[in-house]
Amino acid sequence: MNSDKKALREYFKKVRLSLSPDIRQAHSKKIIEQIQSLVDLQKVSEVHIYEPIVKLAEVDISSLSALIVKNYPLVKVSTSRKIDNKWRIISLRDNLIYPKTNFDLIIVPTIAFDKELHRLGYGGGYYDKFLSTQTEALKIGVSFESCKTDILPHEPHDVALDIIVTEKTVYRRPI
Repeated sequence: MNSDKKALREYFKKVRLSLSPDIRQAHSKKIIEQIQSLVDLQKVSEVHIYEPIVKLAEVDISSLSALIVKNYPLVKVSTSRKIDNKWRIISLRDNLIYPKTNFDLIIVPTIAFDKELHRLGYGGGYYDKFLSTQTEALKIGVSFESCKTDILPHEPHDVALDIIVTEKTVYRRPI
């Protein structure tokens, strides 16, 4: 199954990279708008949001992070960064390391996703481990519509998301 995931990662990375920077930016803007219409940020106290890697053509949600930091001073906003070869949760307000916390909202990148809202990540297992500790959080993945597939291989430790937002629509996990 791991070799299937590896091949799918390579394929969908190429799909993302085939989108022009202008198209990716326009799609990213639509995705941010969808998230803003989905989530009442006034009712959120702790948000974890990824920092997009431009060279990997991820959905660019950096303006959403900046908007939360600027307009919602009571919301604790963090991201994950690798420091000294170890993943740490860092405040986006002051770059301090967060103690272990429970988030209300978590927004993660996906390379690809399926109709059951399984996400294909980079294969390191960081987000699956992290998400499995966040049972109460609303887990939102972001992706380009062109990275949707019918079925992704998944294992028991893989954590399906609650919602995936693309530039075209919002997918919710079947109940």
